[in-house]
Amino acid sequence: MPIQPSRKSEATVDDPLPYQTPLAALVRQVGARRLAILGLASFAVSLIATAPARIVILPTSDGGTNAAGTIWNGEVAIGEQTAVSWRLAPIRSILSLGVASDVVIRGGPTDITAKAIWRPRRLELNNVAGIAGPGLVNTLIEDLPVRCDLSFAVKLDKIVIAGPGSRISGEVRSGAGQCWAEAGTDPERVAVPAMTGSAVTGANGTSAWLVPTARPQGERLVQMTIDRSGKLTAKVLEAGTQILPAALGQTSIEMQM
Repeated sequence: MPIQPSRKSEATVDDPLPYQTPLAALVRQVGARRLAILGLASFAVSLIATAPARIVILPTSDGGTNAAGTIWNGEVAIGEQTAVSWRLAPIRSILSLGVASDVVIRGGPTDITAKAIWRPRRLELNNVAGIAGPGLVNTLIEDLPVRCDLSFAVKLDKIVIAGPGSRISGEVRSGAGQCWAEAGTDPERVAVPAMTGSAVTGANGTSAWLVPTARPQGERLVQMTIDRSGKLTAKVLEAGTQILPAALGQTSIEMQM
């Protein structure tokens, strides 16, 4: 006696799913609307990942751009010898509720790494460590009429740039070097001792200073403060002017963070 096929072993006109392609079955199970949302999200992510870095970097004074790469993985030049590169970290971004990235600052002897988190009106750099060479140092002091051949070992726990919430904490150390006045065709070079710097944040803001490494309890050479309004003031103190070029002239910088 022949065995009759069961309902489960055969396809009928009332059960068209076995005749559908895998894509059609997926559409039926998930729903066209959800797939459309997923497609739009994927398209948006691809746009962000491939968008050029220059759209988020301010143009230079001549209207040009010094940025290369993409928002996801880009680079921007600062000064004449140094470049800052970044690579977004998606999982860390989700966990920190911000745009997180791994940052590298390189150029000549400069080699610094950091973990960055960007949020609206706030940039935070954590674990900033490495060597800041003369190119980066002179870019940071470009508003002073002095140039230096100095390198610093950097170990900063945190740098926050957020207007009134700006602050810095950590330490820097330099080896012995030279500084000279920027003006003149053949300026005299003055020996500068090895220096140690510290930065702490208290109730009134951030205070940072440089002292001779050989005399850590001696007179401060340079003082920097960031007050609660976000104003940064860096000043070469009297002890510092005695070892810097006599033609220094301007001895302080003020800027709003």
